[in-house]
Amino acid sequence: MKKLSKTVIRATKLPKKTKDGKITKSKNRKNPLSSPEDMKKSQKKFGGLSLEQVMIMTLPDRVKNELDILIIGINPSPLAAYRGHHYVGNNHMWACLYKSGMIDQELKAEDDEKLPDEYGIGFTTMVERTTPRQNDLAENEFFEGGQRLLMKIQHLKPKIAVFNGKKIYERFLKKVLGMKKVAFGFGRQPLLVPNTSTGMFVMPSTSAVCATYPAAVNKVPFFEDLKRWKDEISAQ
Repeated sequence: MKKLSKTVIRATKLPKKTKDGKITKSKNRKNPLSSPEDMKKSQKKFGGLSLEQVMIMTLPDRVKNELDILIIGINPSPLAAYRGHHYVGNNHMWACLYKSGMIDQELKAEDDEKLPDEYGIGFTTMVERTTPRQNDLAENEFFEGGQRLLMKIQHLKPKIAVFNGKKIYERFLKKVLGMKKVAFGFGRQPLLVPNTSTGMFVMPSTSAVCATYPAAVNKVPFFEDLKRWKDEISAQ
């Protein structure tokens, strides 16, 4: 595979602390799949639907051919699937896109359909199935979803494929490209997507519960470097 030069950005880690200066530990969250009864309960945030009903919903891609940037998430959350839009709720994606200068207006999840045509940015996921947690996915789903993702990238031919989080990038390399050992660093990656000229970029997860980079401001530098790379490629 053709290799590219690699640029890695390191942002300051800001762990949460108590008043006396001690670093706090994350609390275990209740598993929303703890019982069949919970799955069937009507939920206000889903317009009265149950989690069981929402989990059969899917999230449409926001893509077109020859995008500048294709941002790849792992799989839809129930709230995203219910609303039909990417990166809903408490997610830093939209703030980072605006603060980095990648978009010139403050948008929200309901505006995601504007991105491909107006900004050359698209959204997709590696796995199509909706789940409350990433850990609810089976290993074979990463392999099968990764194969579909590879074909999608080869068809759409974006300039840069952006993996939203370390986990999804490592799964793609191991499950799809068959790489056993992965030397990792956030930012530009030294590989192209097979049989394309598409570069690969990895950013910290834009989820607000990302412990290593807990605030949008911690993630903006990665978006800024992504924008620089996109501008460099466009100028060639």
